[in-house]
Amino acid sequence: MDLLSQLYQCHINTVNKKSVKKRPNLKRAMRVDDIASFSLAAKLGIKKGDYLIDVNGESPAKMNLWAWAQMSNSHTYIYYLVNSQEHLTISTSGIPLGVELNSTTETIIHQYLQGLGDPGDLTVLWERYEWGALETIRQYWLKLKPGFITKLLKRENIANAIEELYQGVALYESQGDFEGGMNIIEHFAEHDANNWQMNYSSLIFYYRAKELLRQSKREEALDLLYEAHDYYPIKPVATAIRTLGGKVVEKEKYWLNKDFPTQYCLPDLYDNDTEYSLARALLPLEDDQLHTVCMLSSYRSNGPYDDFMQHYLVYKKYLPHLFESLHVITAKTEDGDWQDNEQEALEADINLHILYDSNDAVSTAINDRASPSIFFLNNQAQIVEHDHLDTEVDFWDFLHNLTKS
Repeated sequence: MDLLSQLYQCHINTVNKKSVKKRPNLKRAMRVDDIASFSLAAKLGIKKGDYLIDVNGESPAKMNLWAWAQMSNSHTYIYYLVNSQEHLTISTSGIPLGVELNSTTETIIHQYLQGLGDPGDLTVLWERYEWGALETIRQYWLKLKPGFITKLLKRENIANAIEELYQGVALYESQGDFEGGMNIIEHFAEHDANNWQMNYSSLIFYYRAKELLRQSKREEALDLLYEAHDYYPIKPVATAIRTLGGKVVEKEKYWLNKDFPTQYCLPDLYDNDTEYSLARALLPLEDDQLHTVCMLSSYRSNGPYDDFMQHYLVYKKYLPHLFESLHVITAKTEDGDWQDNEQEALEADINLHILYDSNDAVSTAINDRASPSIFFLNNQAQIVEHDHLDTEVDFWDFLHNLTKS
């Protein structure tokens, strides 16, 4: 029996379909924006554009499904299948099914009009090209905060910087006010971009490229889109490259299938008399098991690390044999914020050790200062994946690649 069939048999309890005439309340739903082709979700017939409308009798809107998967041993999901107008009810162990879920457009608008908006959701609208929704939210801001644009350009602190950025996007896309929109986008680029994630820098390059296209500078625009894609491969950038006849090439995973470049032996952060080595971690591994190395470099913790630890607990819960051991390596000793999931992992008594690398030698050997930088190794110290596995789709794509290796 293949891996997907085995996982289906182990983790899917019951499946039922029922035709429905009425479209669900999408303000309480989550939209399927992506799906892993090799996944339980695909095997169950869930498609991009369908909706998750219920989890264990509750609305999934704004629900942290990773936390639910971590805590609960039983989940019942109800999906609304758009094409067949059916409810798909799935009783499961709680294992992630392989979908990327985001708030529906209706939910995002509703939240903002209630004064409860999440700036991160504005990127979801942008990736869906929902210019009308962004304009609705912009109009709400203008009514709520008269003189918003004037105050913005005077740097009065009246909004989250990401909301300011999307003011410019809405002007550019929905109003056709290219100059006004670019003024705000460039303002964000000058004053705020360095303080935010790389996807926003990619967005800036995207609009600079659109301005070059308006001047009929196609080749220069394409070069800028490639630069945007190098910053962060957001979907509209890749689409624009293809539209201009370019080819989207994902960054090569340099370390994939290479040997881990250093043999470390480091003290336990909380017990300096005990040392752990890579060789010791790999020695008991079977051919179908993995050792994970999570390097924090000069950080002790951060938001992406806390997210990874939450996800790792889920991986370990549902595939305990595969994810055998984990070493977290840090050059910093002081505890800080973003350690809740690490503490939960330590208390769960899994094969986890926090190691102290006083000179940051491991990160130096790899020439990688990203934090975290995460490697999954087989028992021969070969790197089979170098990725955070942030999403359910990433996780299932990873499993698929393992089955092919």
